[in-house]
Amino acid sequence: MKEALKALLQTPRKWNIELQAILFMAIGLALIFLYRSHYRRTLENKEQARQVVEEYLRLSEAINAVEDETAKLNLSLAKLRTAADSVLLPDIENHILHLQEKTGQLSSMLPADDTNRDSLELFVQHHLEQAGLQIAQWQGARPARNTDTGRADEFNRIRSDLLDKKAADIHQLHLKGQAHDRRDQWFNFFISLIFSVVIILAVFAVFRGVKRDRKAEESLNHALEAAESAARTKEQFLANMSHEIRTPLNAILGYSSMLASTPLKPGQQEFAQGIETAGNALLAIVNDILDLSKLEAGMVRFEAIPFQLGPLLHSIGQMFRHQAARKGLWLKIHPLQDVPDVVVGDPTRLTQMLGNLISNGIKFTSRGGIDLWVKNIREEEQVAWLSFKVQDSGIGIPREKLETIFERFEQAATDTTRKYGGAGLGLSIVSKLAELQGGHIYVRSRENQGSTFYLELPYRTLAEGEGPVPSRITEMQNASSPPLPEGLKILVAEDNPMNQHIAGLMLGRMGVEFTIAGNGLEAINLLKEKSFGLVLMDLQMPVMDGYSASRQIRKLGFNIPIIAMTAHAMPGEREKCLSAGMNDYLSKPIREQDLLRAIQQQAPRQPAPPPEALQEEPVLEIDYDYLMEVAGGSKAALAELAGIFLSQAPLELEKLHASFHKQDLSNLATTAHSMKSTAAYMGMEAPLGQLLSQLELAARGDAPDGENLPLLLEKISRITEKALRKIREEVLPLCEE
Repeated sequence: MKEALKALLQTPRKWNIELQAILFMAIGLALIFLYRSHYRRTLENKEQARQVVEEYLRLSEAINAVEDETAKLNLSLAKLRTAADSVLLPDIENHILHLQEKTGQLSSMLPADDTNRDSLELFVQHHLEQAGLQIAQWQGARPARNTDTGRADEFNRIRSDLLDKKAADIHQLHLKGQAHDRRDQWFNFFISLIFSVVIILAVFAVFRGVKRDRKAEESLNHALEAAESAARTKEQFLANMSHEIRTPLNAILGYSSMLASTPLKPGQQEFAQGIETAGNALLAIVNDILDLSKLEAGMVRFEAIPFQLGPLLHSIGQMFRHQAARKGLWLKIHPLQDVPDVVVGDPTRLTQMLGNLISNGIKFTSRGGIDLWVKNIREEEQVAWLSFKVQDSGIGIPREKLETIFERFEQAATDTTRKYGGAGLGLSIVSKLAELQGGHIYVRSRENQGSTFYLELPYRTLAEGEGPVPSRITEMQNASSPPLPEGLKILVAEDNPMNQHIAGLMLGRMGVEFTIAGNGLEAINLLKEKSFGLVLMDLQMPVMDGYSASRQIRKLGFNIPIIAMTAHAMPGEREKCLSAGMNDYLSKPIREQDLLRAIQQQAPRQPAPPPEALQEEPVLEIDYDYLMEVAGGSKAALAELAGIFLSQAPLELEKLHASFHKQDLSNLATTAHSMKSTAAYMGMEAPLGQLLSQLELAARGDAPDGENLPLLLEKISRITEKALRKIREEVLPLCEE
């Protein structure tokens, strides 16, 4: 051991080197460990620092966003605070989270001595619940305690929007409260829903009192109703005015026409022509007013048929040439300039428009005359634009009136109406008719130098091989109506004596046999008794009007032509007549040539026989077995029963007629029921009792026989007369045996 230590001590240098190496290695390892630990801590610190920076930045952005939103909210709050409307924010249970009242209308609905805000919130909450404005209910099926149909509809609309995911929409709801003085107060709510996914959290509502708006709306509705009522009144007034004017006009023009056709002295002929001219002038004014009414009502319809302009213009010239000649004026229809032979359009409306322009020219011209030119100004895709130029040498139109001359009731000067007559409607009607056909009209004129009217209208031209050939069209336009059949008998249903006389004179000149009926019921009875070939039917008559009579004639199986002769000339009147079963329509005053043409077109070659069903009258039967049973086999009792019937039946029949004429349907039904019992006691259940039962049901409205009341009453009258006769002739002799 000693030797070893000694040896070691003897070698110090070698040991020191090894020890140093070990120490250096240990120190190096320690340094490496320390470095790695420090590096790891440094990395961790850097990550923490980065996270801190990122969090700082995120928080900074959030703070900025909050500041922006706060600014926006402050701005919105400022707007709300300065808004005139009130703001309401209830939660899902209708607890008032925020209530900002601006108008004071809510507070005014509380008792005067209660200004507590809690009371106001409770009041609002109560009315919201009463209105069904509860969010929890919106997520359910139906509003709570909501009996207002209109409000329920609004609720359902909002709920439907929710289900359609339109919750972000703004909804409008009208709610009504009642003030302490019992006055109604309406509120208009504009509602936006605050929700999370599909769960509604709250409601944001802006509301205002709309009492004034409601009053304005009600006033507007009343004004609208008043306007509609005024329009109906106007239409009824025009219809009545037309009827009341046309009825005497029919007599004036009819008599003057008849008078002018008889041998007269020159002075008398002039008087007759003057009456006819004045009547035609009045008729023209009435027609203009009615045409304007038709245009305003949109009732004007246009035909699209092929026609030739040449024959049409010739007929217009013939129509007005005599009128112009009486004033010493010429009327020239100049040759057509490059105009198609055949065009497709409405010849009747063209005649009306050109007639209006020519008539105006004659009216306002005292020297010279009127010229009419027609030329084709352009063609495009089978459409020809035709220009109708009507020039007169009359009084002309002042420059300041040129722009308004086509307006209603406008004339060139205030004294024009007094001097020349007319209502100032003719040009307005022409302008409107042209516009409705796709055309237009304009005028060039100088005062005291005449006027030139340019009417430009589009007409379709016929393609090659399309429609009838021109010669055929000429034949159609110039064809004469067929002659009247021999032995034609006409039934005239007319209540006015003058019109009856005029119709009789016209038909007499035609060589037609006629019969007059004073109302529709008389006409039906005459049809049952006699054979006629045609009916001339007035519309407005007592007892039964022309519409009801025509419908009854068709129901009874008559296939006889019916021509309406009426002073009614309002829009839709012709269609109304045709739908009632009539075949044609003539507007009063009736012109003889128009009546002749209508009869020629409608009259059958042979009179129509009455339907088989009407040729048999129900047989009156008396059940004598029942009658003797009621009388107990006693002749005295039978005589008493017969006496009661003979005295009561005429009185009850008279009551039936009186009730019908007064339109007292209740009394009519009661009397029919009483008379039915009387007939039953006399053993006359068939057919008298059955007819009285039908009359009772019809009068009470329990059977579809309202239009049959006159017929039933007439049939009951005839059967009752037979019954009275049978009682006298058959029953009373039994009492004396």
